[in-house]
Amino acid sequence: MRAFDTDLVFMCANIRTDKGVTSDLKTVARDLAELGDMAAAYARADGGRMLKIGYEGLSWATRNTWSASREAVRFANRPNVGLIVDAFNILAVEFADPYNVAGHERIYQTLEESLDILTGSLASLVSTVPDDRIFFFQCGDAELMNPTTFLPPTDSETPALLPWSRSHRLYPLEQSRGAYMPVELVAAAVLATGYRCPISLEVFNVSLNQPGQSVPAEHASRGLNGLRLLCETTWSLPAFWQSHGERKNAIAQVVQRLQPDEHKHKL
Repeated sequence: MRAFDTDLVFMCANIRTDKGVTSDLKTVARDLAELGDMAAAYARADGGRMLKIGYEGLSWATRNTWSASREAVRFANRPNVGLIVDAFNILAVEFADPYNVAGHERIYQTLEESLDILTGSLASLVSTVPDDRIFFFQCGDAELMNPTTFLPPTDSETPALLPWSRSHRLYPLEQSRGAYMPVELVAAAVLATGYRCPISLEVFNVSLNQPGQSVPAEHASRGLNGLRLLCETTWSLPAFWQSHGERKNAIAQVVQRLQPDEHKHKL
């Protein structure tokens, strides 16, 4: 970590399901605490800045929600062990369904219902997670898939969300490319905790594998534009974590962005 001039290492939640691993809270928290103690001891020994352990719950992991990750970090109870919050992974579990033509509707039948449940969860994040417990925020949108051609993996060892995650992420609000996730809701919630550290754009897409010297520059330009749109959209969003009325207003604003024609018809 010193060689890379960083003080933060990510530890992802376990994705294995065999008997050799466990998602037991006490075990996970104990392991995180041990990692935190090792990092702290190293920092004290070399006199450098404190080394931190960030715990990230992947959407296909055994601990796949922000609340489950928060629980493990809280029980670890180490100042240098905190959360890595990833917008894609939160939304993949609490909002999206890439194998549905609407892109959500795994549980709820309308976009409004899906967003209502999501904003409730994110409001809880704002009220329960202190800003110093979030060590890093990653933001990525994702492509609305065609379920007639994008099919679940047939290999039982491959998590259902993995192909979508590894090949079809997009920069925030790239609606012209099929982006449809309400990433601004997650960003607003994270910022509402008081978080003022970096925003990372984490995008895995087959477009990154295309030949040509212009690929890095094109993606960098898209990333900057996505970050600009994310900031503009996030700052204009009503504070849905503060009241029921603001929550309804925020949902309406997101629906208007994602389904402008349907929203106008309802008005």
